[in-house]
Amino acid sequence: MKEKFLVLKNFFQKIHRVCLGKIIGIFAILWEKTKIFLKSGVDFTPPSKQKIVSFVIGWWHWLLGIVFAFLVLYYPAGALLYHRIDLNPAFGIEKQSDKAENQDVQMLKTLSALIQREVDQNAFTPALPFFFPSVLLDNTPAFQTGIVFGIQKVTNALSEANPEIESLKQAADLLTYPVSVWHVHNWKPAVSSVKKYRTAAQLIQEYQENIISKKMTFNHSKTAVELIVSRLAEEIELCVEILDRQIQSGERKILDIKADDIFYEIKGRVYVYYLMLRDLKKDFETAFDNDRSVQKLQTGMIVLKKALYLQPLVVVNASAETQFAPNHLLGMGFYLSQTALDLVQLTKVLKSE
Repeated sequence: MKEKFLVLKNFFQKIHRVCLGKIIGIFAILWEKTKIFLKSGVDFTPPSKQKIVSFVIGWWHWLLGIVFAFLVLYYPAGALLYHRIDLNPAFGIEKQSDKAENQDVQMLKTLSALIQREVDQNAFTPALPFFFPSVLLDNTPAFQTGIVFGIQKVTNALSEANPEIESLKQAADLLTYPVSVWHVHNWKPAVSSVKKYRTAAQLIQEYQENIISKKMTFNHSKTAVELIVSRLAEEIELCVEILDRQIQSGERKILDIKADDIFYEIKGRVYVYYLMLRDLKKDFETAFDNDRSVQKLQTGMIVLKKALYLQPLVVVNASAETQFAPNHLLGMGFYLSQTALDLVQLTKVLKSE
C-alpha cells in the first residue's frame, strides 16, 4: 500500500512539472505568432484572418484543456492522495532480537521512525508550495504540524532527563524549525523543513545506535520517568488550554473555519504523546513493577486514545448549550483533561514508591 502511495505521489509531482512546461511552451508559441502578426514592413504580408482565428482557437483549446485537468483532475485527485491521518497505535513496534530488545530505547526508536514516516514515506504537506495538490488540504498539514511539535517537546524532555547527550539537544533544536519552509523562503533559497527534521531523526537514531553499542547510556531511573510523565502532563494541559481558547472565540460563530485546524493539530500532538506513554513501560521497567503505577498508566492511555480516535466528518465548534450541533473541541478537551489528571496522579504514585 505504501509503495502504491509513493508511486502515485511521484506521479503527481511529475505531472505538475510536465503541465507547467506545456503551458509555458504554448505561451511562447503564441507570443512568436503575435510578433509575426504585429510585424510591420513594406514587404510583409500578414496571414489571413481565418488562419489567425483557427490558430488561436486551436491552441486555446489545448490550453483550456490543460487548465481544466489541473483544476478538476490534478488538484482534487492529488489532494485525496496526499491526505493521510495515520493513527496507527502500534507504530514503531517491530520484532527484534533478544539482544536488541534488552538494549535499545523504544521511545527513541519511535521518535526517529515517526519523523522519517512523515517526511520520507508520507509527503510533508505543510512545506509544499501552491503548485502541489496538497494546497487544497488543511487537516493533514495541521496534523503533521502537531506531530512535529509533539516530537520536539518529547525530545526536549528526554534531553532534560539526559543532559549530557548533545545529540538530543541538537535534535530538539532542529525540530523548532518552521514547518512551512520548502526550498525557498521569502523569495530566497532556504534549507527546507524536511531536511532539518530528517537531520533530527538521524541524530536521535545515532544516539540509539550508541546506546546499543554501549558507547552511551540512557537514564532509566525513576527520576527520569517522573520528569517525562510530568512534561507530558504539562503538554496535554497546554492542549486543553488551546482548545478552550478556540471554543471561547468560536462559540458565537455560525461556522468556525479554524476549528478543524486546531482539532487536527492537537490530534497530531496527542498521537505522539500516546505513543510515548505506550513505550514508557518498556523503557522504564523498574518504575512500573507494581500494579498501582501500571493501572494509572493504562487508565491515562485508555482515555487519551478516546481523544485520539474522535473522527467527526466535519469538526464543529458550537456552543456548549446548543441542542442541534455538537462541539468536538469540547469533547476532545474533556478527554485530555482527564488524561492530564491521570498523569499527575501517576507522577505522585511514582514518587511515593
